[in-house]
Amino acid sequence: MSIVVRFILIVLLVCLAVFALLMLLDAIRKPIKHKALWIVIVLMGTIGQLLYYFVGSKQRTDNAAPHKRYLPVGALVAIIVALFGIGVFGPAVVGLKSYQMDGPSMEPTYHDGDRLITWSNFLNPKPGDVVMVRVGTVAGGNRLLIKRIIATSGERVVIKDGTLTIFNDSSTEGFSPDSSFGLDNIRTSATADLVVPEGTVYVLGDNRANSLDSRSFGPVEISNIAGKVLFTY
Repeated sequence: MSIVVRFILIVLLVCLAVFALLMLLDAIRKPIKHKALWIVIVLMGTIGQLLYYFVGSKQRTDNAAPHKRYLPVGALVAIIVALFGIGVFGPAVVGLKSYQMDGPSMEPTYHDGDRLITWSNFLNPKPGDVVMVRVGTVAGGNRLLIKRIIATSGERVVIKDGTLTIFNDSSTEGFSPDSSFGLDNIRTSATADLVVPEGTVYVLGDNRANSLDSRSFGPVEISNIAGKVLFTY
């Protein structure tokens, strides 16, 4: 096999590795049905590298060490195939999904247009977690909203005179949770006084003046939490 052909094949291999890595990142953002192009690229490249491995090995001399000579190529092909499999199926298995922030309800924490990576396979939601919640027709139709968990089962939520106060076993006199969320000097409109029912959470947007949340549709069942926000990009 000529030096030029080998060089072209090596360049192709590097490009395939880059494509596979990009596919792995892109898999979190798009469903599998949008990956036809990735599938074609990786499969064609893999076939090409396999041909390089098997056909090229036939051109060796009797004194060559074919397995040692072509093992790196075979290993790289295996890595690309593995990345392809992880890119297609990995995010679904581990529960990673990407959403785009739509609206100002979570400002200043998240802004309109921000992309958020969420994890659906998490347990034990706790106050402070930013989550995707499913809400029904009372909130204007079935939809996903990004909100912060303010209180969990058994905690008492009191909203009065623009102040949010949480009462629980650890703080019978009540406390304001907003400072721990980095939301100092925030005013919470509306009036509420309720104990969060078992199996539910009370959620609010960080932008209390412009947020559709539990003040409107009440506590959200834990089963309606679609995922926890891990980070933005």
